[in-house]
Amino acid sequence: MKRFLKALLRRQVEQIKQFHKTNGFTMIELLVALVIATIMVSALLGFVVDILNSDRREQAKAISEQEIQAALDYIARDLEQAIFIYDADGIYGGGTSPSPTLTGILSQIPGFTNTANTQQRVPVLVFWKRTFLARDQSFPIPNAPNRRIGQLALFPNLQFTEQDYQVYSLVVYYQMRDNPGTCTNSTWSCTSRIGRLELRGGVPQPFIPGYTSPIRRVEGTPPVDIEYALPPSPGFMPFNPSADGRTLREKMDKWRKHPTEVINESQLLTLVDYIDQTPFDRSVLAGTAPTVAPAPQRCSDQEQMVPRYSSLPPNFNDFPGSFYACIRYDPSNPGAEANNRVATVFLRGNALARISSKTSPPEYSERQSAFFPTNSMRIETRGNLTLVE
Repeated sequence: MKRFLKALLRRQVEQIKQFHKTNGFTMIELLVALVIATIMVSALLGFVVDILNSDRREQAKAISEQEIQAALDYIARDLEQAIFIYDADGIYGGGTSPSPTLTGILSQIPGFTNTANTQQRVPVLVFWKRTFLARDQSFPIPNAPNRRIGQLALFPNLQFTEQDYQVYSLVVYYQMRDNPGTCTNSTWSCTSRIGRLELRGGVPQPFIPGYTSPIRRVEGTPPVDIEYALPPSPGFMPFNPSADGRTLREKMDKWRKHPTEVINESQLLTLVDYIDQTPFDRSVLAGTAPTVAPAPQRCSDQEQMVPRYSSLPPNFNDFPGSFYACIRYDPSNPGAEANNRVATVFLRGNALARISSKTSPPEYSERQSAFFPTNSMRIETRGNLTLVE
């Protein structure tokens, strides 16, 4: 019996050894399997990473398209309230026969650089508009931070007017960018952006016997001491529709800011960031080079392009052409009603800059043009202004 059990146990052990010997993996087999698994996992990881990168690019593209459209819609609503739009001659000065030569108002608005000289900016849209002030709108003024518009002017019986008001405002849209070497310290990207500055008019204080307004301002020629219930923006001066000039264009050229006040540049607010910063060949606009993107499209003979790139400072030679406007002005008919009341605005963004290094955002290329969303809008103003001879 013992012999039988020993023999049976020995046979069972031999079978187990034989099983492990015939069904195990060699070291070479394990290494080959590991290499194959590594290749497959790497391919899958690369595929997943590519999908994630594509998704990021598409999301950045969609966000840029939405922001470009939203910015154009905002500008359109603003321009629709305009009563006059300055063309290139009205901003930079100039003119051709039979139109008179204009001096331009560039020297009257914040110029090409900020006071710290760390920011480059170019005015693109400059226009006058009517600004609506609702009577329930809060407007902080000295010594009365919570006063409403309806509580500004007082009648002699010291009752509030409870009225809405309309005032004139001068609005300037800039294309801006930080100087090289300073953009990395900026809140904004190293592309360019659109900024908006509004110089709003004030609400004069009616004459009340025995009442003196705490807000006084000297204006006009000869100087007049004016009392305000709501003061205008620093540097604001109203335009003079009775100024010398045959057309509204000539009269608006006579506008000058307040002689002693300084325009508060902190009122220049950013509307949208990630505007394409790619420079373009200036010879395109002169007709001596083929028109290729990203250069601006040439305006028609009845329009003027703003900015006038030939009038920019020499250190602006690489300034982008991704935000510009064609302002309608027919020099053969300077008194035409449509002049300086129609604008076509162009805007191009840079979606790739949202997902790239801030210090070196990608520039425009035909191959990736889909990631530089471009849009335009033609806007005709609804406001009107009667000339005073």
